[in-house]
Amino acid sequence: RGRWWSVVRGGGRSGFEDARGWRGGRRRLHGRRIGPTAPENHDAVFGLVDITTKPGINSWHGSFNFGFRDESLNGRQAFAPFRGPEQQRRFGLSMDGPLWKNRTSLFLNADGSLFYDARTIVATLPTGSFSDLAYRPSRRLNLDARVEHAVNKIHTARFQFQRNAVLQNNLGVGDFDLPARGYSTNQTEYIARAADTGTISKKLYNEVRLQTRWIENDTRSVSVGRTTLVPGAFNDGSAQRFGDRSQFDFELVDNVDYALEKHGIRFGGQLEGAYYDSNESTNLFGTFQFADLAAYEAGRPTQFTQRIGDPAVSYSQYQVGWYLQDDYRIKKNLTVSFGIRHELQTNGPGKFNLAPRLGFVWSPFKKGNVTIRGGVGIFYDWMNSVVYEQTLRVDGERQRDLVVANPSYPNPFIGGLQTIPPASTIQLDPDLDQPYIIQSSLGLETTALKVVRLTTNYQYQRGVHMLHGLNLNVPMPGLGRPDPTAGNITNVESSAYTGVHRLMVGIGPASFVTGFFWNVNYLLMKSTNEADGPFSLPSNNFNLHFDRGPSASDFRHLISGFVSRRLPRGFNISAIVQATSALPYNITTGFDDNGDTVINDRPLGVGRNSARGASRWEIGSRLSWGKDFGSEQQPQAGGPQIRMVRV
Repeated sequence: RGRWWSVVRGGGRSGFEDARGWRGGRRRLHGRRIGPTAPENHDAVFGLVDITTKPGINSWHGSFNFGFRDESLNGRQAFAPFRGPEQQRRFGLSMDGPLWKNRTSLFLNADGSLFYDARTIVATLPTGSFSDLAYRPSRRLNLDARVEHAVNKIHTARFQFQRNAVLQNNLGVGDFDLPARGYSTNQTEYIARAADTGTISKKLYNEVRLQTRWIENDTRSVSVGRTTLVPGAFNDGSAQRFGDRSQFDFELVDNVDYALEKHGIRFGGQLEGAYYDSNESTNLFGTFQFADLAAYEAGRPTQFTQRIGDPAVSYSQYQVGWYLQDDYRIKKNLTVSFGIRHELQTNGPGKFNLAPRLGFVWSPFKKGNVTIRGGVGIFYDWMNSVVYEQTLRVDGERQRDLVVANPSYPNPFIGGLQTIPPASTIQLDPDLDQPYIIQSSLGLETTALKVVRLTTNYQYQRGVHMLHGLNLNVPMPGLGRPDPTAGNITNVESSAYTGVHRLMVGIGPASFVTGFFWNVNYLLMKSTNEADGPFSLPSNNFNLHFDRGPSASDFRHLISGFVSRRLPRGFNISAIVQATSALPYNITTGFDDNGDTVINDRPLGVGRNSARGASRWEIGSRLSWGKDFGSEQQPQAGGPQIRMVRV
C-alpha cells in the first residue's frame, strides 16, 4: 500500500518493548520495535520499527549521488547468442534545512534512473530454432517535498507531497515470447500526506496520519491481433493488453499509547477507501492454444478463447480495522504482549473477523546476551480490489468469455470439430469467507560469542479460506453441462489451503565497526498451496486436493552474504553473493483430457509443480563515491518535538 511512515525494518519484538535511543545519521532517534504478532499490524509481517526524531535542524545541508552500470562485467546468459547489453544511470539530489530555525524544517529530494537490459528469447519455430535478445528500456523519476513543524514543545506536524512516475517498455518479451508479445506501461502517482504526533498528557501519546493518493496507469501492446500459444515452443501475436486505469484512495490512521507502571496499552484504528475507474481490456482479439509444435504445424488448435464486450467499470471499496493491545512486563526480563484486532470490508465477505494475537520476549540470563521471542496470531486478508473488479467486468453483460473447443484455424468459427458453448462468466461465491493466515514464530538472538551476533527464527504460516476458482458448470462425462444455456461459471470460492515453513539464520557482527559491515543469511523454506490465485481453476474440478503441491515460489534454499567497506576520500566498496535453489514448474499434456475446457491436465501420476528447474547464483560488487555539503547538524536541546515513522 506504499505506507510512508518509515523505511526502517526491525527484528520483530513483542508489542511495546522499551524504546531505545541511538544516534542515526545527523539526528537524535528513538525507536520502538513492533513484534510480528502485534495487533496493530494488519499484515503478517516480520516486525517493524517506530522511529521518533526532532524536526528542528540548525543549518542547510544536502547530498548528490550518481551511479552508472553497464554489461562490462556481466556474464553471457546460457541461451543467449551473445552477451546482452545493459545500462543503468541513476541520480539523486537531496537538501534539507530550516525555514524557521528550531521550529520548521524543509526536505527536498529528487531521484531517478534511465535503464535498459535485454531478455533472452529462446523459441522453436516451424522453420527451426530462434534465439534473440529483446531490449527493455525504462525510466523513473521521483520528486518529494516535506515540511516538518514543531507546533509546540509536545506536538509536531508533518506535511508531504510526492510525485512518482515510471515508464516501462517492451515488457512481456523473453523465453518463449516473441517480440510481438511486448507491451508498455506508463504510471504516474501523486501522494499527499499529513500527520500530527504528540503527547496529550503525561501518560497519553497520540499520532494521527492521513494519506491521499491518485494513480494513473496506461497500458499499450506493441502489436494488434490474435495470440498464438504453443507450449514449449513459442508464443506469438499481440499481448492484447490495452486501456487506462485510475485510482484515488485515502488512509486515515489514529493510534494512542497509554502508559501504566507495568503495562503499555496501545489502541487505535484505520479507515481506508478507494475509487477505481478502469477500461482495461485483455484478450480482445482472441487466443489460439495448441498442444505442441506438431499440432501447430498441422493447424489443429486445442482451444480458442476470447473476451468480448465493454471492459469499462467503476466502483469503490472501503475497509476499516481497530485494535487493542497490552504489553505487560511480568519481570524485567520477561514481557508478554496480547490483544485483539477486528476488521470489516465492503465488497468482501465476513463481518465477525476477530483476530487474537499473543507474543512474548524473554532474556533468560542476567547478562542479557540471549533473547528468545515468539508469538502466534490470526491475520485476515482484505480481498484485493482486482478480484471484485473482474466479477463486475466479466458478469455476462458487460463482458463475457468465449471458449471454443477444437476450433478450426485460422477462423475458429467455421469448419472443423469445434464446440461453441455459451459465453463464460466470473462471480463471487455467496458463502465466501474472509481468508486469513495463522502465523506462529519462535526465534533466538545471542551474542554469546562476543564477536558475532547469531539470529535464528522459525516461522509457520497456514492460510485458511484462501481464494480459488471452481467451475460450477463443468461438463459431466457423458451428460454435458448441468446448465446447457451457460458456459463456464468461474465461482471464486474460499476453500483453498496454503502452508509455509521458514527457518531463517543470520550471522553478523556483534558490534558495529565504523566504516565496515558484513552479514551472512540462510533461509530454508517449504511453501505448499492448492491454487495459484482467485481465478485459478483446478485440473480436477471435483477434487481440489489433487492440485496440492509446491507453490510457484517454493525455492527450498537461499543463502546470501554482504560486505561493505568505507574507503578514504568518500569512496565505498561493497559486494554481495546470493545463491538460490531451483524453482518448481508444472508439467501438462497440452490437451483438455477431461473435457472441462481448462487446459491444465497433467500426465497420469504427475503432481502439480512437481518438476524443478535449475538453481542460480549471482555475485555483484559496487564502487561508489558520495559528497555531503553544508555544516554538520546537531540535535537540538529543545522540547520533545517528535514525528513517528512507520513501515
